[in-house]
Amino acid sequence: MVPSRATIVGCLGILLLFCGRAAAQAPLVALQSSAPELYLGDRLVLSLQLDGAGENADVYVALLLPDGGFLTYGSPNQPAAPGEIVPLATGVALAPATLVALDQPLAVPILEGAYFAVAALAPSGVSIFESQLAISAPLSFRFTIDRPVLARGGLWRGGFEGMEDAALEFRVAADGSEIESGARATQLEVTCSGGCGAILTETVLAAALPITELSFSISDPVFGSFAGQFDSALSASGSYTLSGDLGSPCGICTVGELSWTAAWIEP
Repeated sequence: MVPSRATIVGCLGILLLFCGRAAAQAPLVALQSSAPELYLGDRLVLSLQLDGAGENADVYVALLLPDGGFLTYGSPNQPAAPGEIVPLATGVALAPATLVALDQPLAVPILEGAYFAVAALAPSGVSIFESQLAISAPLSFRFTIDRPVLARGGLWRGGFEGMEDAALEFRVAADGSEIESGARATQLEVTCSGGCGAILTETVLAAALPITELSFSISDPVFGSFAGQFDSALSASGSYTLSGDLGSPCGICTVGELSWTAAWIEP
């Protein structure tokens, strides 16, 4: 007998395979996955944490697919035919233990979208349709083929065209979403409308700077106008200017417009 999709999808709209047969006691099985967001080439690891004591049990793992179908696994990495319900392991002692249902890289063909998984324990040798089950909380993850392009997290360091001693340093957040506060430009040559000239020892960016589609731009009254893009995993480039009115006798003092380049140094 193959249960209908209505049997598979329930319990507040989240996959709980066999939920109509769930036992009242607290579940003795929990699912864990390698990550909530997975991309082509990532390794999917789906494991079960068992606990408790008592009679041996048969262990089931079901995976609801984005198209509404489902799979159960008869052994690690070996799905049964679509719609067929088979145990992952039989006669398992209910003691603290870890079982692995899936451990493999994700490769095409594979459906993009949201996946849901659930594990269940049944008394050993008893049909799942004739016994109450200990059910895990449902686990969800999403698979997408195209990985987002992100700036490489870590320290970046470079310099300014035409200024041999000037330097630029900034740090990208680990998730590639922003340039963190504390970006530094040092030893910048300043010229002023009133004839003054000096070397600006250091100016520091106080706020974080968001990175959107590998590009960024900010106009900060202290740090200056700082814009650029990440050209590769190891290189970035852009422009920089700084301007301010220092009053008499110097007047308007400026740095720029300068081109800069930077390279990834370390994570």
